[in-house]
Amino acid sequence: VHGYWFDTALTSRHWQKVILAAQWKASDIEELKATVAWLKPHTDHLILVGPSVEYHGIFPELYAVHGESGFLAQKMRSDRFELNAAMQAFAAQEGIYYVSMTDTICPQGSCVHTTPTGEYLHWDYGHLTLGGSLWVVQHWPAEFEHL
Repeated sequence: VHGYWFDTALTSRHWQKVILAAQWKASDIEELKATVAWLKPHTDHLILVGPSVEYHGIFPELYAVHGESGFLAQKMRSDRFELNAAMQAFAAQEGIYYVSMTDTICPQGSCVHTTPTGEYLHWDYGHLTLGGSLWVVQHWPAEFEHL
């Protein structure tokens, strides 16, 4: 699949936008540099979606036991926020648009755990529920829609 997309599909035409999203690790940044350099000539807008919030444990179980207490913050993986900062700096250096999942889910450091209808944002340690995904996209910066 990787070979097809990078060798054939992405080079067969010029794209309006390409969105890069993954379960990023700090070690991915070096390879990401090459990927971004390769993609830039093939798209008008390159959008990098940063790492999401992740927990040490299964979120619904943690929430069921502890609710909105400060305990949930203790169970969050702090390295995701550190990686977000590194990826945001990388995107700025490369001149590409960056969407911060951690800033979306945790604006000003206060994290959202459920949607307005009460659905959990996460169904396990870090994957979003359908409702969580819709909530996140609705809270992305408005300029993302105009690219």
